[in-house]
Amino acid sequence: SLFAAVENGAKWTLGHFLKEFGDSRRTDIVTFENFAHWYTDGGYKVAPWLELLDLAKLLSLLGDNGNDGKYSQSNAGKGADSPKRRDSPTPNSDVLFTFPLANNRSLVVLREDATYVRSVVEKMGLVQKSPEDVWGSLYGRMRSSDYHHRSSNGGSSSKTMEIDQNYFVGGIEKVIIPGSSGRNGNTTRGRNLSSSTKDTLVNFFQSFDLQQVGKVGLNQLMGGLTLLCGGKKSTKLAFAFGLFDNRSGRKDVDVSHEPGAHSLNGEELFLFLRSFLIVMFSCCRQSLDLSAEAVSRYIWETAQMVAEDVMRYQWHTRKSERVNFDEFGEWYNEGGFETAPWLELLDLHKWVLNDETWANQRAPPEPTSRPHSSPRSPYSYGIETPRQDDYPPPPPDEAVDPTFLGDMPMGSLDEMDYFLMQPSADKENDAIPANAFSRSPPQNRDSGHTASTESKAAGNSLKFNLVTNENHGGYMVSISQTRVRHFKQILTESGLCRIDAETACKQILSKASRNDKSQKKSKSFKKNNRMGAEEDTLTLTRDDFDSAMRTILAGGDGKSSMGATTQRVLSDLLGCIFDAFDRLQAGAPNAVEVACGFTVLCKGKKSDKLEYAFELLDADHDGKLSRQEMTNYLRSFLTALLSISNATCLENDESSDHMTTLNGTRCDRRTSTVGRAVDAGSKWAADQSFKASYKARRGSESSTFDDFAEWYTSVGYSSIPWLELLDLRKWVLAD
Repeated sequence: SLFAAVENGAKWTLGHFLKEFGDSRRTDIVTFENFAHWYTDGGYKVAPWLELLDLAKLLSLLGDNGNDGKYSQSNAGKGADSPKRRDSPTPNSDVLFTFPLANNRSLVVLREDATYVRSVVEKMGLVQKSPEDVWGSLYGRMRSSDYHHRSSNGGSSSKTMEIDQNYFVGGIEKVIIPGSSGRNGNTTRGRNLSSSTKDTLVNFFQSFDLQQVGKVGLNQLMGGLTLLCGGKKSTKLAFAFGLFDNRSGRKDVDVSHEPGAHSLNGEELFLFLRSFLIVMFSCCRQSLDLSAEAVSRYIWETAQMVAEDVMRYQWHTRKSERVNFDEFGEWYNEGGFETAPWLELLDLHKWVLNDETWANQRAPPEPTSRPHSSPRSPYSYGIETPRQDDYPPPPPDEAVDPTFLGDMPMGSLDEMDYFLMQPSADKENDAIPANAFSRSPPQNRDSGHTASTESKAAGNSLKFNLVTNENHGGYMVSISQTRVRHFKQILTESGLCRIDAETACKQILSKASRNDKSQKKSKSFKKNNRMGAEEDTLTLTRDDFDSAMRTILAGGDGKSSMGATTQRVLSDLLGCIFDAFDRLQAGAPNAVEVACGFTVLCKGKKSDKLEYAFELLDADHDGKLSRQEMTNYLRSFLTALLSISNATCLENDESSDHMTTLNGTRCDRRTSTVGRAVDAGSKWAADQSFKASYKARRGSESSTFDDFAEWYTSVGYSSIPWLELLDLRKWVLAD
C-alpha cells in the first residue's frame, strides 16, 4: 500500500505539471527551469511535500516536549533574563502555521501558542473592546497625567509620548477595570488585576523596550495591543495606521480609519509593522528557543524587508514617498499577502477564537486541478488549519544551479566562492528567479526523440538572466559552446588569458588623456595602481587603445603562435569592445571603465579583479563608491561580457547565441539594443546592492567593497550571476 501511495502521488503530481507545461510549451523536453517556474507559480500547492527536502523545515514541524522546566520569555530586544511567559509548556506542539520572514527564516505558530493567546485575551477581556476604545481610555489617562510634558516631539498631546512600565500597567488596568484607579490610587478591593495578568503586561512592555531605557512610545505599545483587541484585520490595520502618522499638524488623538485619512513614510511604516511582529514573537514558543539578539534581528530584518517592498511598490506606481491605508491595501492584495502573510494573525477569529482550531483532526483539502488559479494556501502536512486560503506558504529557496560551482576544480575557486558554497538557508531570498544562471541540461534520452545537432548545441549553451526594472523584467543571455570554444582559441593563441589583469589596466590607463586636448598624456598610472581624484575624466581614443593593446600583447607569450586569422579576429573583437564603451560615439570613452571591463579577458580570480576595479573607480580614495559609481563599476564588466556574447567576429550558433527578454521576445544585436540592456542591468544591480547596504546602515549613500562583497556572497550571486564570468577558468578555460 505504501508503494501504491508513492506511485499514485508521483503520477498525480506529474499529471498536474504536464497539464500546465503542455499548455504553454511546444516541446516534450523538460528543463529544471521549467519545473522551477511551475513550482513557484503554484506547483508548491500541488506538491507541498517537496518543501520537506529542506531538513530545517522538517525539523520545525517536530514538537519539542523534552523541556520539563519552566520557560523564560524572550524579549525582542533585551539581553538580560526576562520574566516567564507561562508556567509550563502544553503537551500539544502541533504546528498551525509557518510564515516566511526575511533571510529565509520562518515564524512557526504552534497550537499551544494559540492556546496561550486565547488565555491572555480572555483573562484581560480586551477582545471585547475595539482598539479605539482601548486607545481612547489609555491616551486620555496619559494626557491627564504628569507625562504630558514628556512628549518626544515637544507637543503636549503627542501619540509618541514615552511612558514607563508602571504607567502602562496602570493604564491598562484602568481599561480592564474601569473602577480601579491604577498607579498612585486606591484600587477597589477585589477588582485589581491578578498577578499573572500584571506579569503578562510587564512582559508585553519589556518586549517593546528595545533599548532597555525603561520607556516606550505610547503609539508603539498600542500598535502591539491592537492584535489582542477585537475586530477584523482590516479595521485594526486602518486604526494602527493613524497611530504612526507623525506628520506635524495632525491631530494626535485622531486615529480614525477613514480611507486616506493617514499616510506613513518608510520609517513610520517600519515601526507600524514592527509593533505587530514584536507581539507575535512574544506569543510564540519559538522565541523561547532563540536568543534575545536573534529574535530582535528576525523582527527588525522582516519589518525592514516588508517596509521597503511597500515603499518600492508605492514609488513605482505613484512616485510617492508616503503610503495611505488604501494604497497599503492595494499592495497587500496585489501580492503583499505573500510577503507579509503573518498580518492575517491580526484577526483572532482566524486562529485564536476559531473553534475549528481546537478540533482533533480534519482531512487536508485536495489541491485543485489548476493550482495557481486560487489564492495561495499554507502547507498543512496533515495538520488542520482554520482557513486554507488565508496563509501562503514559505516561498521555495532561491539558488544558483549547483552544477555551476559544484563541478569546478578547487584550483579555480576564490574567496567569494567559498561563501557561495555555504548552505542556502543562510542566504536571503531576494525574489530572483531560481534559474538565474545555468548550463542547460542535455536532452532527455528517454523522451523518444532524437536531438538534432542544433538542439544539442543549444542544450549545452551557457545562459544567465540579466534582471532589470523594465516592463519585461530583464533579459536572458545565451552563449553557445561554439562561441565559447572560438573565444578560448583567440585568448589562448594571443596569450591574453595569461596577462595579469592589473598589468593590463595600468597599460591602458597609461595611454589615457584628459578631456582637455591641451593636456599631455597621463603618466601617473605607470607608477600608481589607483586613479587619483583628479583623474576621473580620463578618456581613451581608438589609437590610444590600439597602442595599449600592442604593448599588452607584446608582454605576453602568445605573439609567436598567433596566426593571421587569430590576429584579425582579435582585432575585430577588441574593436567591438571599444565601440561598446563609446556610448556617446565621440571616439573617446571613459578610460577607467574600459580598463575595468578589459579585465574580463585577462587571467586572475574574480575577487581580485573586483577589488582592483573597485579601487580604480574610487576617485577620492575614501574606500567607498557612490550609487552612480557602483553602476559604472558593474556596467564596465557587463559591457565587456555582452560585447563578447554579441560580437559577429566570433563563430556562433544561431539557435543558441541570442538575447531575449524574459517574456520571450528575441532582441536584435544592434549596439543600441545591447547598450540599453547593459545600462538597465547594471543600474538594477547597483540598486540591489545599495538596498542591502541601506539595511545595514540606514540612509547611507555610499558602499565599501566589503559591503558589496557581503551582499554578493549572501544574495547577490543569484541576482547578478554573470559576475562569475570574470574568472575565465569558470567558463572559457574550463575543461
